Amino acid sequence: MICKEVYVVEELLKTIYFDYYNIKRTNKFTTDKEFFRFLYNLKNYKDKKINGNEILKKYLDPVVKEIRDKIGKNTLKDDFFSEKNFVHLTYPLEQTIKRLQIIYISLGEEEWNKIFSFKYSFFVDFIFFLIRRVLLFNDYALQKDNKRKREYEESFSKSTNFYFTKDELYSFFPKHKKEIDKIFNIITINIFGFEKEADVFKIIENDNKYILYFLWDFTYFLYDLIEDEIIKYYGINSKELDKYYLKRGKALEKYCYISLIDAFPKTNIRRNLYYDSKNGNNEIDIILETKNEFIIFEQKSSKFDIHQTKDDENLKKAFIKAFGNSFKTLNNFYEFAKNGDGVMYFKHDKKKVNIDLKHKKIILIQVSLHNIEYMQSSVQKFDKNLIKPVANYPICWNFIDFLTILELAKMNTEIVIEYINKRYDILNRNKEITLDIDEIDAMGFLTDSRYKKQYEMLTNDQNNNVDLRFMIGNGAYRNEVNELMNSRFYDMLFNVK
Repeated sequence: MICKEVYVVEELLKTIYFDYYNIKRTNKFTTDKEFFRFLYNLKNYKDKKINGNEILKKYLDPVVKEIRDKIGKNTLKDDFFSEKNFVHLTYPLEQTIKRLQIIYISLGEEEWNKIFSFKYSFFVDFIFFLIRRVLLFNDYALQKDNKRKREYEESFSKSTNFYFTKDELYSFFPKHKKEIDKIFNIITINIFGFEKEADVFKIIENDNKYILYFLWDFTYFLYDLIEDEIIKYYGINSKELDKYYLKRGKALEKYCYISLIDAFPKTNIRRNLYYDSKNGNNEIDIILETKNEFIIFEQKSSKFDIHQTKDDENLKKAFIKAFGNSFKTLNNFYEFAKNGDGVMYFKHDKKKVNIDLKHKKIILIQVSLHNIEYMQSSVQKFDKNLIKPVANYPICWNFIDFLTILELAKMNTEIVIEYINKRYDILNRNKEITLDIDEIDAMGFLTDSRYKKQYEMLTNDQNNNVDLRFMIGNGAYRNEVNELMNSRFYDMLFNVK
């Protein structure tokens, strides 16, 4: 129970932390997004003496009612309103953090050091340390064995609170105090300085105490925080920023290419091939040739955040700006593959490559550096009045899922190829189906032998015009994959030499 009348943060911040990390459950929140909204709401209580129970009541009743009213009235014309307000997808931590490498590769070491005044290697090591710190404390707080608790206290005497301080961090990195201060200027925010709800994903400061609440969201939004600093440094309309964006796109493409080679070492993979058509010369980022398929990859690094779109019309504009050219590029290639002569070439030397595209299945995949969330499994169902349909829809992966699926391919290539084939068939044989809202859950369902009949039903030609939302239940496959990837990441994290 929270009853003491104090300045609000002194009591509530620990309660929220312990609740979110399941150390001690005391409140009525049932979704992660309720935690986000409630924490954001605390900015309104600076210098106010009020007990925690009253704050919870003041928050819960009107907020829940407002959302329910909006859903009931259905006046927003926002197909993803419920998902935006209730569904919180999470991804493996290691693959999430790897997005930062795209920024570093785009800038190079010299430019990174000039902009940030701390080394990228130290930045990543420091972020890893913060994640370890949270995990160690949470284990300590949950620990029932008094002997093990004492051992932790002896080893980490300054780390026995749910928050950490700069002095504690300085003690671990005594030669890097200036770098820590500079990093904190980017990744922390005072609880009463929130400007937008996403600010709760930063490390939150109150009275010189720092709290990291939402591990996955923190690691994901690090990318945006770092890129915001780059935009600030170059200037939003500068030529230097345009050059950075161009390099970012190339860095993403190269990173995906190398990752595919690593996952499919015995497979023929080509990059940056051109072909001529009635639309002029065209480029394809990556072609992966398997025994029975040509899998075509197109990468997009453009900014996209579905949570920033307020309605379907707004979403349409953001989607077309970020992905419209990619969809067109992939669709044009599909037409060339089926109707062209298969002659492609490398632009730098015009060396021709003859590829027999007509006798293998063509599968299109778009990889987005930013999460598409909720809509990536249903792009083919967009309102045709909003977005002009294409003949062949690509499988849409975000960069984190791309890396995750490639890790799974290293363990079982056949399963991943089976998923890609079935996923593409469902997208294009029955465009009225939404197969879940999480691509990893869709993958689990499509490769689970127990659901063979359900898959056949979904791809049956008789169901082509049936509008169907097929949900996989409880995110079972996503949880399983996250646990697998995170356990490997934690092993690496806690075995640092």
